[in-house]
Amino acid sequence: MKTLIIDGRRCKTKELTFAYLAKKIDFPPYFGNNLDALHDVLTSYREPLHFQIRYPASIETNLGIWGKNLLRVFQNAAVESKNIIVEVF
Repeated sequence: MKTLIIDGRRCKTKELTFAYLAKKIDFPPYFGNNLDALHDVLTSYREPLHFQIRYPASIETNLGIWGKNLLRVFQNAAVESKNIIVEVF
């Protein structure tokens, strides 16, 4: 199982967050840079992925409600897909 560490301190704007996640997660070329597209990518993985989301408070502080929704996308993907595990530190 592959473990990906997401450092919430790196998520300062929506644009920087998607650029950071694109380096961590193998986004397809047609990725839409929105939360629905992120959900679709996460739930479509065939291989098990373990996400460790560190400093979630930084995500919420920097990105407000959008940051809370971003965290919710990861958590919902873990509920919907047996291949996704999410830990929030």
